[in-house]
Amino acid sequence: MSNNGIFCLEGTWTKEQQSAISVRPMLKILCKSAHVDFMHYTIRSAADFEKKIAAWKNQHYDHFPILYLAFHGQKNYVYIGSTSYSLSDICTILGKSCQRSIIMLASCKTLGVPRVTLRHFFQTTGVWALFGYDRMVSWMHAASCEFLTLSSLQSITLSKSNSNIIKSRLECYHGLYNTLGFHYFTRSDFQ
Repeated sequence: MSNNGIFCLEGTWTKEQQSAISVRPMLKILCKSAHVDFMHYTIRSAADFEKKIAAWKNQHYDHFPILYLAFHGQKNYVYIGSTSYSLSDICTILGKSCQRSIIMLASCKTLGVPRVTLRHFFQTTGVWALFGYDRMVSWMHAASCEFLTLSSLQSITLSKSNSNIIKSRLECYHGLYNTLGFHYFTRSDFQ
């Protein structure tokens, strides 16, 4: 079974544009240890973000079904440069292009929203699974959690019948997820 490639868009974490803080080294480790293909782009503007999302969804890198968005965030929002995107804005950009995809919103507090907002996200995008935080987390703890999660999402066919496989694979991280306010939902949670 093939691995699920990762298409990562990452913002800058500090005011210095050349900051050494990045999830890219973690993705390199996944590539070398678990043979996971990835594409990583540093995003500095809303235009860059929308251009890369369009490329991912239009060419729909079938080999890269995991869309990993690593940015600063706030409840219901992701910050890309000086622009804030609500979950609804992200739905509009993605459209119905995510039927066989996982989206990881690696941004603080973004998933601290009512269930109706999450349902709308699933219905609008058709995403197979959604991951993210409902509170502030340290960058290092978040990156560690994301590394474990991305590793666990490999060699799984993204289908409705495999929702329980994902949940059982991630069960061992239940304590970590609770501590960090990290949540995951699958399409079947909203049907």
